[in-house]
Amino acid sequence: MIDCFTKIYSSIKNRNLFLTKIRFYSLLRVVVRQSANLILPVYFHFTKEKFRLSEDKNNVDDGLIVSFTSFPARIKKVHLVVESILRQSVLPDRIILWLSKEQFPSEESLPKKLLEQKGRGLEIVICEGDLRSYKKFYYTVRDYPKSDFIIIDDDIFYPSDTIETLINFNKEYPNTVCFNRGHQLNTRDDKIINYKSWYPLENGTEPRYDIMATGVGGVYYPANVLNQHVINEKVFMNTCKFADDIWLYVMTLMNDNKLVKTNNNKTFLPVINKNNITLTSVNVGEDLNDVQINNVRDYFIKEYDIDPFRKVFE
Repeated sequence: MIDCFTKIYSSIKNRNLFLTKIRFYSLLRVVVRQSANLILPVYFHFTKEKFRLSEDKNNVDDGLIVSFTSFPARIKKVHLVVESILRQSVLPDRIILWLSKEQFPSEESLPKKLLEQKGRGLEIVICEGDLRSYKKFYYTVRDYPKSDFIIIDDDIFYPSDTIETLINFNKEYPNTVCFNRGHQLNTRDDKIINYKSWYPLENGTEPRYDIMATGVGGVYYPANVLNQHVINEKVFMNTCKFADDIWLYVMTLMNDNKLVKTNNNKTFLPVINKNNITLTSVNVGEDLNDVQINNVRDYFIKEYDIDPFRKVFE
């Protein structure tokens, strides 16, 4: 059913200028989003027992991990995201939700529907401190260095082929970061032009250095594809605190590894949360992405005499 809603949602394009001006297509998107957020939770409730991870694979140390995090404004709806992962055509070995103890003192503070999913394969780990969005990958890289992992966002209904598509591209392009949604950098004369001028990638690509993944569509990271600095908490919190996508991109480039956009061109359905907060609105709206890109670049040039973006300009 997620696939059905996603197909309809993705088919809504601004084809007619007049209809676009009167916001007809925008209204259609709202109707589909609202309908999905009303119908899918009911469908999940009555079919949930059919979908679970294999107990034979759970807790392996070198399997494929789906890794993500959340925070109080979204936690009530996170079980819907987990349901979409449990219904994938190809399942991961583990699904790990990393949470901050500062925000969630104990499991008793978590929604019942989320805790019930532990019986179907979800792992919930409450960590000391708060690394913000970096929790989605930090502990996975640190604790399971032999595992490939996929990061996802905590407010998306993922279509059933999301993981399968990423796995297939990983098989075709090993040691390459594979992603379903991302951007083409805008560069000129060894300079990275304003992030707002980067354009979204619609079609699949060959492996390249000058494209960056965004976690919303799911991103596949093979084990050891990221530079060892990836878990250098002090550096990323000082230089790139609000942009984990940029940090992961830089860590990929630092290991001389490329990225590839899959042929998945779906428009992902959002899980609607009241009073939602997004890093995109802050980073893009206030040009913080540009500041953080320059911060990271300047740090590695100054400390190690290495320009992490050197491959982009070659």
